[in-house]
Amino acid sequence: MFEKGLEQLSFDPTKDRVISVGDLVDKGPDSLSCLKLIENEWFYGAVGNHERSLYHYAKFGSIEKSTENLWSRKLSEKDLDLCASLIEKMYWAIEIDNGSKGVGVVHSGVPTSTSWNQFRAELEKEDRNSIEYATWSRSILKSSTYYISDIDWVFIGHQAIEGPSIFGNHICIDSTVFVPRRYGAKNGLTFSYIREKEPVFITIPTDY
Repeated sequence: MFEKGLEQLSFDPTKDRVISVGDLVDKGPDSLSCLKLIENEWFYGAVGNHERSLYHYAKFGSIEKSTENLWSRKLSEKDLDLCASLIEKMYWAIEIDNGSKGVGVVHSGVPTSTSWNQFRAELEKEDRNSIEYATWSRSILKSSTYYISDIDWVFIGHQAIEGPSIFGNHICIDSTVFVPRRYGAKNGLTFSYIREKEPVFITIPTDY
């Protein structure tokens, strides 16, 4: 699906970039290959809760919070080290300059009690509460007017909803492509970008 999406978008690795909203792992049959996308110079990723759990297991051999990454228990020590090193190349939050305030990317959202700039500053300081919110929160589902200052749009994942949706200036593109039994395989894998200040969605149907 990912390759089909790139083809449909006429992706050019010499000038285009792919930025993931996180949870590259635990969402299909080949998590390690998905995580290895980080090795490409054109691919960037925000850390999701599943990467956090995998990283904790890879570094400390224990499960911090329950996720679906049982596949990682079968990895060699070498592959676990690789997973940890790849996750260390990911970001708590990413900002893209679009000539205006910018477009942000974070796994689960930004709290309404702060601005984008303040939240990024806290994440850069490795503030535990901010990291928890950035990777685990589902508070955004409680409001359709979820506006954050200092940023035009914020792309997020994590929410596991029926299809790509907009909450204020948050754009959620996690439509649970890995569990088509929940909403139906028609949802597929969602790509999105900003064109003329508005989000455009392209969904690639699931193969299963």
